[in-house]
Amino acid sequence: MLNLQNRFRLPLILLSLLLLLLPSESLAKKRRKRVEKTGTLIRSEVWSGKIFVTGDIIVPAGMTLRIKPGTKIIFPENGSDYDAQLPLNRLSKKGKCNIIVYGTLKATGTKKWKVYFGKKRKKGKKGYQWSGIFIDSASASVIKNCVIENAVFGVAIANNTPVKIDSCTISRCSIGTYITGSSSAKINATVFQKCDTAIDSAGSSTPDITYNFITKNEWGISYGSKSQPNIRRNTISKNELGIGCYGKEEANIEKNKITGNDVGIKLFTGAKPKLTRNSIVKNNVGVEYQAGVAPKSNGNTIASNRQNIKRK
Repeated sequence: MLNLQNRFRLPLILLSLLLLLLPSESLAKKRRKRVEKTGTLIRSEVWSGKIFVTGDIIVPAGMTLRIKPGTKIIFPENGSDYDAQLPLNRLSKKGKCNIIVYGTLKATGTKKWKVYFGKKRKKGKKGYQWSGIFIDSASASVIKNCVIENAVFGVAIANNTPVKIDSCTISRCSIGTYITGSSSAKINATVFQKCDTAIDSAGSSTPDITYNFITKNEWGISYGSKSQPNIRRNTISKNELGIGCYGKEEANIEKNKITGNDVGIKLFTGAKPKLTRNSIVKNNVGVEYQAGVAPKSNGNTIASNRQNIKRK
């Protein structure tokens, strides 16, 4: 009996030592190789987990970048190992990373598992970590249930690009979303906060801007040039300026709740908006007109502001 015990003792000891030397599951996860991305895609890709972008990413025409729910995309602090030139010089920032899409972007999170682009600034730090997402494509890109933070521009949409931004949070950007060219982008149910300008519509774009929450920005929505945005059913509150109208084409501004701003709506010289059934209440100034402005107005509630109408 004693010999039998001795016979199995050594293998058991060796097995125990082997198990001690094997890494635990959590340790193995920590040792997984960091996933870094930079440069031009050579084929369509699917991203998941944590992605470290070290330089500009270019998605060529005909290719698709899919980003799975729960993915976190991290950008370096003011660094880029590959700088591509953006067609829009106004937005191009050397030394900061962009995601440049000439093909298709499908960044689709869920309510529980959002896709994160960038991260909040550390306390006391100034400036923007990365440039933003630039899309110039005839393909239909989708950005849904995403959080976009700390970029020069959150999303820039050029030319005839049919992008849909839905149920996102865009914050701490210089421009939350910039739309130009002839884009008919759809921006829906998205929170814009703590940006210099939440949404800027330019060129001859005709975006649908609906059911968004636009709060605590310097400017909420700005449109100019020949842009004709459809601005409907948004809540626009606690901004320095709710809506700034420069455009000389007729824009539709309808059924918005505009409250708690320094100025609710400001109509610059030449502006021709159509104001219909908006609630413009409890602002410092409800509507400010510059010389020569005569908007079409029907059924608006302009009341309980410190100054309902201001003319310059």
